[in-house]
Amino acid sequence: MTLIDRFSVALLSLGILLGVLGAITLIARVRHGVVLKELTHIRVKNKRKRKKISTKKKQLVIKRQRLLYFLIFLIFFAGLSTSASVYAMYYQATNLTEEDQKTIAEGYILVQAVEDQLQEDNSVGMDDKISANLRIFGTELSAYSIKRADNHLSSTSQYNINRYYLLLKELGQTIASQPTDFYTNSVQLENIQEVIKKVKKQEQVVIEEFRIDEAALNTTKDNK
Repeated sequence: MTLIDRFSVALLSLGILLGVLGAITLIARVRHGVVLKELTHIRVKNKRKRKKISTKKKQLVIKRQRLLYFLIFLIFFAGLSTSASVYAMYYQATNLTEEDQKTIAEGYILVQAVEDQLQEDNSVGMDDKISANLRIFGTELSAYSIKRADNHLSSTSQYNINRYYLLLKELGQTIASQPTDFYTNSVQLENIQEVIKKVKKQEQVVIEEFRIDEAALNTTKDNK
């Protein structure tokens, strides 16, 4: 259970507790009102009894007034606590965890690195280096097969992120399955480019949904 989970549960529990206290307070106020109404209809000639009833009525009026203030207090803070709990759950459902942020950023950088390698000059002497780099990137991308979006996210957000991870894995496995010099073969290169297009299309879906700063991702890539 995350810190936000605990915070949300605590606030919701507090909201429920305050709600129960509010219900008890309301019942007590209603009962006082019933007694006050009964006393109002009592007619006595005895002066001492009238005074006693009058005093009792004043006490009930004061108690009902205090209970009203207390009830307003409980309702306000119960609403505030519940709203904060709902917001905490909403925040979790619509924002990336640090782990997902890191994983998505690393995937973005790896895809860019693959594209950069495919655009490198594949003249004699560079073949081995390009091939080795692509194999490394392919292996790292294949590892996305075990990645999953945080389950606190909404079902749509989980789907979008998991699809992105799946396509990254597909790209990695596609690279790994190619012959060493596939980047010199136009047909094989086109197959890789098609997978990259699918990855980048889904990548944009994730970036737009979570308002990820793509410029910051590029800065991180340049610093690698």
